[in-house]
Amino acid sequence: MKALLILLMTLSVGCTSAGTIPVMRTDGVARGRQDTAAGNLRQALPLLREGDIIFICFKHALYRRIAEISGSWESHVGILFRDSDGGWMVAASTIPVSKTTSLQRFVGRSENGRFLVRRLRGGLSPDAVTRLRAASDHRMGVMYDTGFRYDSPRQYCSKLVFDCYLEATGQGVGKVETFREMLAENPGAPVDFWRRWFFGRIPWERRCVTTTSQLHAANMITVFDSEIPASAADPKARKR
Repeated sequence: MKALLILLMTLSVGCTSAGTIPVMRTDGVARGRQDTAAGNLRQALPLLREGDIIFICFKHALYRRIAEISGSWESHVGILFRDSDGGWMVAASTIPVSKTTSLQRFVGRSENGRFLVRRLRGGLSPDAVTRLRAASDHRMGVMYDTGFRYDSPRQYCSKLVFDCYLEATGQGVGKVETFREMLAENPGAPVDFWRRWFFGRIPWERRCVTTTSQLHAANMITVFDSEIPASAADPKARKR
């Protein structure tokens, strides 16, 4: 059953990533959302630095369920780097394997093009960026872990970010906690869904790291939030 779900998820992810800012309908509302997403991306580009991490709300039922564990909006995260042509790409753990994709396509996978960018407090030195890229490159092509087990040799998106930062800077982003601790923090989480996902028995003591713990990590600052108009953003945060 889980193998079938993984296959369906892979096909769905492939469909949603076919375009850059996908438009499901041709009416004015969909076109307006596309324009808004593209405009947000243009505003963000001058603020980005290599090593920033970017959060999106992935257009997939499983990822929405993952977000519901912590009662937050985001469900996917990756690390920003420059490509060989000077453009922006995102390194992330995806189904079926971790890989890089263009920033535009990555944002295009998010609900309504929503995204948020965070940066390590104090920034990264050039040497740290080099180490972070090496740590990320080493983890490309690794199979996705549908069991979300931090101690597995496989990966999922928040684990990749956590491990890469820990290796490159000595600092983790977010926190490693058990399923019991995660679900206790959010009593409204879809426990029945996870019980079915784990074939009737949730691995309560399994360790995991969530995107939400990274979204609120104290050692990070927010550089850009597509939900906040540029005129209302904190100029101090942009300069850090």
